[in-house]
Amino acid sequence: MLTPFARAIETLKPGATGSDIAALLDHKVSRHCALNWKAGRHPPPAWALALLAQKVRAQASHRFAIAHDLDQMKTGPGRKAETRNIMAYNAKR
Repeated sequence: MLTPFARAIETLKPGATGSDIAALLDHKVSRHCALNWKAGRHPPPAWALALLAQKVRAQASHRFAIAHDLDQMKTGPGRKAETRNIMAYNAKR
């Protein structure tokens, strides 16, 4: 079972290596330390948890913004228009 710290890492960067985790933590720790926190051998400090929580929230809000933009996007006429266009093009030939 993954720790909440490990789940946050996997959410932000699936398959993260120790150096990836250190980069997610703004290089404030070594990769060995980050791997120990991910594995649950040592509890991470509050600043690391807060930083990851902030990054997860930012990523989630970015994804929600993309979904909102897709919901608001004007749709095209679909396949019927494509068929009409092809028929009109073939009729001109």
